[in-house]
Amino acid sequence: MEAKLVHIIFLMFFFLLKCSVTVIVASLLIFLHELGHGLTAKAVGWELKEIQIGSGKTKTFIDTGDFQLNIGIWFFVSGWCIWEEPIGDEHAIKRILVLLGGPIVTILLTLGLMIGVAKITILDDWPWLITIGILSVQCFFSLIPMKYPGTDLDSDGKQIYQNIIHVFKN
Repeated sequence: MEAKLVHIIFLMFFFLLKCSVTVIVASLLIFLHELGHGLTAKAVGWELKEIQIGSGKTKTFIDTGDFQLNIGIWFFVSGWCIWEEPIGDEHAIKRILVLLGGPIVTILLTLGLMIGVAKITILDDWPWLITIGILSVQCFFSLIPMKYPGTDLDSDGKQIYQNIIHVFKN
């Protein structure tokens, strides 16, 4: 009887550990997606102001003087990047590149993890498959042209679509 109880506690501990790892990895992936936007903004000469990971009550985690990294209490759910761009319509192509920076990082991470999991079979596949699923869903939803429900935020896809329309109108 004692051995069964120890076994159940052991299984519960590792299940919670795997869930925790999944939440931490999801948060890291959101950060990397937003960092893709931020680094692309800096590459086109714009100023990176803030990267926000999560929603809810927010704390500034890092303040470099150039930009802030803020983390919300629901850190594994969402994120956004704020940059300052020069005013003017001639920057629509740069804006499209910056908006694509996050999804491109997500796609590269997804492909890298898929190849890595396929090549390294000694790892327990469960957390990695969950991570690949999260990346795929994140990339898919970020590229759908929509307004996120319950917010005033447009998806990357909607902003890209609006800027493409703007480029072709001019």
